Amino acid sequence: MKEVLTVSINDGCNLMCPHCYLFKGSWGKQTMTDEIIATINLSGYKFVHVVATEPFLNSESIRATTKLGHRTKKAGLGFSVITNGLNIPLAFKLEPSLRELLDFIDVSMDGPTPQLYKKFRGGSYKKFISGVDYAKNAGIDVSILSVLSEETLGYFDEIIRVSEELSTSRFLMAPLVITASREVTFGVHREKYLADIIKMAANSLEFCQSKKGLLDIGLTHTKQSGESMDELKGLASKLGVSEKMFFLEKDPDLLIDRVLVDGKVVAPSTTLV
Repeated sequence: MKEVLTVSINDGCNLMCPHCYLFKGSWGKQTMTDEIIATINLSGYKFVHVVATEPFLNSESIRATTKLGHRTKKAGLGFSVITNGLNIPLAFKLEPSLRELLDFIDVSMDGPTPQLYKKFRGGSYKKFISGVDYAKNAGIDVSILSVLSEETLGYFDEIIRVSEELSTSRFLMAPLVITASREVTFGVHREKYLADIIKMAANSLEFCQSKKGLLDIGLTHTKQSGESMDELKGLASKLGVSEKMFFLEKDPDLLIDRVLVDGKVVAPSTTLV
């Protein structure tokens, strides 16, 4: 049985990030119904994670996310969400029980300054910071996620510096998975790029001194780049940064099931094409 169930509570977002693997120029307006939430099979899983679009998009999505959270905790499972953070204050004001339901929140950043955040995400960096602070002040464990692509690699040290300033527990950076679903592909457009990223990280004083920064490299990334996971782990060890790497060696399709907003269950990889 797979360990994690991920759920797309809706098909909309309040940002239009060009590198998003789901964004195709417009967002839908569908939110998971109470009937679908009630029939999601939670048996056998250890954790439920709300992913993909924005669970705190509006009051309807916030209510549906909370309803799923109550059902998840009643089943004795862990519960978390990934959000862009902009509407965290709204979510907690509308649904105060989220404080008790959420084991942690992952907040996506991608742009480490007001200017870059506006460029890469099209949103308010001030609202992003306010959302992160609000969650931490509410007693929630917060992690920051940020993708690395050819558009953001040049700001690697800046990303690390910002991560150290934020009031969060962890900061996870991952190469951006290149998918076929976007009209314009984003990512690192060359083969054998993961070794280069590890070398760059090892040469970054900010990264090496960071107390919470981790570089995330998974099997999906190595399949794209044609690199060996064992060789990458050996390189990280040689460069003395093994403890700052998170290597996910298992195929996500073997660990995770995904429920779409309409209740359909799919493998994670099917959302990347």
